[in-house]
Amino acid sequence: MKTCGLAKAVATGMIAVALVVLGSLAARAAYFSESFDTYTPGLGVAAQSSGVWTQWPGCADALVQTGGNPGNAMNFTDNSGAVDLYAIPGDLYNGQSSFRFSCDFYHAPGAGDGLPQLLLENTQYGSNFAIFFGYYNGNELRVRCGSDFDTLLTTFTPSQWHHLTVDVRKIVPAPWSVSYGIYLDSLLLSTVYGNDVTLNTIEFGEMSSDGNPATFVLVDNVNTTFIPEPSIAAMLGMGLAGILIRRRSGAGRSSAPVAPGKSA
Repeated sequence: MKTCGLAKAVATGMIAVALVVLGSLAARAAYFSESFDTYTPGLGVAAQSSGVWTQWPGCADALVQTGGNPGNAMNFTDNSGAVDLYAIPGDLYNGQSSFRFSCDFYHAPGAGDGLPQLLLENTQYGSNFAIFFGYYNGNELRVRCGSDFDTLLTTFTPSQWHHLTVDVRKIVPAPWSVSYGIYLDSLLLSTVYGNDVTLNTIEFGEMSSDGNPATFVLVDNVNTTFIPEPSIAAMLGMGLAGILIRRRSGAGRSSAPVAPGKSA
C-alpha cells in the first residue's frame, strides 16, 4: 500500500510538471496560419485582411489569386515599382523560445529583374533574416543573414510549388546567438547564424529597378509554430510517464483478489 501511494504521489507530481510546461508553451507560442482561402480573388490582401496584413508605406498591395496550393494564394508579383506586405503575429522569437516558419511558394521567371523576398524581422530594428525566391529573375534561393550576404543556398525548378521551412533556435556559441535552419521541400539546405534579436514580423515583398514586369510569385500556407526545447520535451515525457504509472497502479489495485466473505 505504501509503495502504491508513493507511486501515485510521484505520478501526480510528474503530471503537475507537465501541466505547468503545457501552460508555459501556450503562453509563449505565437501561432500564425494564413491560407488566403477566405479572401476574394482579384482584390488586395491587405484591403480585406481586417488588419492581419499591412501594406508597407509607399508600396502596392498584393492580390489574392486562385491556383494556390490548394485554393487561393497571395500574388506579390511586382509590375509597377514595389509590392510589400507584412504581418505582425506576435513574439515569434524573443531570445528564449524557438519557432518554425513555413510557406509554399511558386516562382515563374518574367521579363524584369524582380527580387521577391521573405523577411523575418523586428519592426523596430528592421530586417534580420531574408530569403530571396528567384534571385534577380533566376531560379536561385539565396539567404541574407549575419555574415551570409545573399549567399546561394540552392537552385530550384521554377513554375512549380515548393515548400520552404525555417527553424529559428537560440544557441550559445559566440559571436552569433540564433540559428536559422533552412529547408526546401523537407531537405536541409544550410544553417546560418545571426544576432539575438526579437522577431515579431513576417514580410513578403518584391521590387524591380527596370520597370518591366518582374517574376511571377505566389505564396500560400504561411504558418508559424512553436518548437519545444529538448528539456521541455523531456518534462512532457515525464508527464506521460506519470499518467502511465497512475493507470498501472490503479489497474493493479482493482484487479487484486478479494477473500470470500469480505468486501473490497
